Amino acid sequence: MRDHYVDRLFGVDPGGLRTGDPDRYLELGQAAVSEVMEATFAEWRRPRAPTAGGLVLSLSDLGPGAGWGVIDWARRPKSAWYALKRAFRPVQVSLTDEGLDGLHLHVVNETPTARALTLALTFCDVGGRVAARAERDLALDGHAALTLSSADVLGRFFDATDSYRFGPRIHDLAHARLSEPDGTIVAEGFHFLVPRPSTREDIGLTAEPAITADGPALRIATARLAFAVQIRAPGARAADNGFHLAPGTTRTIAFPGADRLPPGSVRALNSNEIVEFGHDA
Repeated sequence: MRDHYVDRLFGVDPGGLRTGDPDRYLELGQAAVSEVMEATFAEWRRPRAPTAGGLVLSLSDLGPGAGWGVIDWARRPKSAWYALKRAFRPVQVSLTDEGLDGLHLHVVNETPTARALTLALTFCDVGGRVAARAERDLALDGHAALTLSSADVLGRFFDATDSYRFGPRIHDLAHARLSEPDGTIVAEGFHFLVPRPSTREDIGLTAEPAITADGPALRIATARLAFAVQIRAPGARAADNGFHLAPGTTRTIAFPGADRLPPGSVRALNSNEIVEFGHDA
C-alpha cells in the first residue's frame, strides 16, 4: 500500500529504489504516509464531506520494524504522528482539487470563540515564481466552517488545477496560509500539480537559533520549495516535523520542554543542504 503511494506521489519505482537506495526508499515511504494521512483527514473534515470522520487503526507499534502505529514501539513519533497533528489543528485550512471547479479552500474553526483571520493563497512554481496571489479577510464564528473556491479568493478565473489547459502550466503548487490579525500563522495547506520532488538540489535552506515565549526555537527559511523538512535532534522533540516550506518563506519551530537549543540538523527531502544547529551552544 505504501509503495503504491510512493509511485503515485513521487513518480518513482519503489521496487527499484528499495534495491538500489534503501535509505531513500525509506525516506520517500515516510513522506508518502504523511502526505496521504493529511490529505485523507482534510477530505473528511471539509464542510460538505459525506463522512463524519475516521479512526486511526493503531497508536503504537508492537515491536521494532514497520508497523501500523503512528508512534513506534519506543513511543517516538513517526511521520504519521506529525501529519495527524497538523491535520487535527482546531483552526485549519485545507485544499481539495475539484477539477473544472478549481481548488476549494476549507477553513475550519472548531474552537468556541469567533476568529478574525486572513486567508492568503499563492500559486507559484517550486522556485518561487508567482503566477497568482490574493488575500482575503475572514470572520469565522466558533464551531463553524467555510468553503471558498480559488476563484472566490482570487476574484477572477485561474486554472488552479490545470484542468482546462488553455496553455502551458505556469505553476507547480498552491499554498494557502491562515493567519491572525497580528500576523501569527495558524495553519498552512499545500496542493501539488506535479509529482512531489524525489531528488535533491540546492534550495537555499537555512536554520538559525531563535528565542520565543515558549523557549528555544529554530528559525528555518528556504529560497525554493522545501518539501518534508526533517529536524533531527536526538534527545529532544521538535514541535513539528516533516512539514513543507513554500518558496521564500520562514517558519519558527519550538522544542517544547527544552531549556536550550539541542544539537541537531535540518534537511528537506529535496535539499542537498544539511544545516547543523546547536553544536556550539
